[in-house]
Amino acid sequence: MIKPLAYHENIVDWLCTNEDGVWDWFSMRKLQDDQDTETRDLLLKETYRLSREAHGAVYDCCETAMAKLGVEAPVTLYQAGDGAMNAALFFIPDEVHIVLYGPVLEKLSKVELTALFGHEVSHYLLWTLQDRRYRIAQQIIDDSAQQSVSDYALSETARLYRLSTEVFADRGATLAAGGAEPAIAVLLKVMTGLATTDPTAFLEQAAELDAKGEINKSSSHPEVYLRALFIDRWERGDSPQQEVDSWVLAKLKGPLAIGSLDLIDQARLTATTRQFFSLLLYDTTLASEMVVTQVKQFFPDWQAGETALDPSSLTELATDKSIRDYLVALIFDLAHADPDQTEEMLARGGKFAAAMDWEADYLENLKALLKMRKPQIDRVLSASKKVAWEFGR
Repeated sequence: MIKPLAYHENIVDWLCTNEDGVWDWFSMRKLQDDQDTETRDLLLKETYRLSREAHGAVYDCCETAMAKLGVEAPVTLYQAGDGAMNAALFFIPDEVHIVLYGPVLEKLSKVELTALFGHEVSHYLLWTLQDRRYRIAQQIIDDSAQQSVSDYALSETARLYRLSTEVFADRGATLAAGGAEPAIAVLLKVMTGLATTDPTAFLEQAAELDAKGEINKSSSHPEVYLRALFIDRWERGDSPQQEVDSWVLAKLKGPLAIGSLDLIDQARLTATTRQFFSLLLYDTTLASEMVVTQVKQFFPDWQAGETALDPSSLTELATDKSIRDYLVALIFDLAHADPDQTEEMLARGGKFAAAMDWEADYLENLKALLKMRKPQIDRVLSASKKVAWEFGR
């Protein structure tokens, strides 16, 4: 059986811990009942309901998928008027409602149609597990992202949660159809509208692009290429799911960057920032009253002597330049908090940057952020070499 991805679990845990009141509100039975009524009305008005008498073979494919996934519920299928090929689950507890779009029935083979239904039934499966917790998380994240469009962490979390759900559903498609090829064929046909595709050739194309590092969030159809690779690796079963899930998430996210933090990475970077301040001030006389006041602008309860950051953790964390620039900016914040020790703090920061092989980033920011000229920069670098501060990476 397929299991929720680690990202699903992490977001549910984060919401239950940090937004328990919101969680309770979205868990209300009346809210679900109202949504059920709206969903039924929408299906009635906007689709053509397919009868079992006229479309028995289609229902057979759907029920085959449901049996493979262990889902037992009455099913109703619909055809929408939209011309683009696709399908969607309209969620109502204890009932499966799937809407088909475009010429799906004409262009998909029987096994591909089973894979398509496996994908949509997997949405139902995920959203009914453990008292609908993954469905509730989806609703909270989507609603919050819509209400706060300028909150990039919410938008990124919604994107990653949605894609994690698609990965889960792709695994369901693979299980329902008995292999990766029909599931990938469905992805291709939905993307291209073609009646005939070659999943094996597409996998080779996706692997070639991935090896060149050319599949990213800004490339054309990155999700389809990645999802094909995800299906293939999961179906081969040569790695534990936890390892596969970590690989999937790394591919979906890319390197940690300031402009694309999700809620979890935002919390991670916040914790790193707190420990970074402790690292900078550890075993020094630089924690003056003014510097501590500046630190407490970030963390009101911060105290000298807290656990310092392990510099080795930054090797993976700060692969993206935006993170390095952020940490350098924190050094500058503390350097200018107390005018009496600005140069000493900048020298300590220079020592840190050199030890981390970030000297180029440090020099660039001395010029760009502090508008320093070469004689000033040379003085800082000369002083940094005399700083007695040793640590391993």
